[in-house]
Amino acid sequence: MAISPNLFIVNSFIFLFIFTLRQILLTIKKNNVMNKKFISVNEASTYTGLSKSYLYKLTSSRSIAFFKPAGKLVFFDIDDLDSWISKNRIAPSAEVNEKADEYLLNQKMRRTAK
Repeated sequence: MAISPNLFIVNSFIFLFIFTLRQILLTIKKNNVMNKKFISVNEASTYTGLSKSYLYKLTSSRSIAFFKPAGKLVFFDIDDLDSWISKNRIAPSAEVNEKADEYLLNQKMRRTAK
């Protein structure tokens, strides 16, 4: 049973439309989150792209800063999340090679200066 070309085009259009709507919805959610100082676990999950269970795991191991004002609900400061995300930057190979070359050049200059 062959699929009609028209049906294929309509299905492709619907898929693309739904995908675009999801992207717009995520953007709106992120923009709404950006207007707040403190956000919930659900909002933090949307903001970071991490699962809620992983965020809870990070809080239980105290690997990330969080607040529990009522002793039950968990909130995050957006600045803390941004700091945590950017904490472990992985340098590209070109940058690592450049720093290695600088280090070796400095070591060579020190040895010749003695």
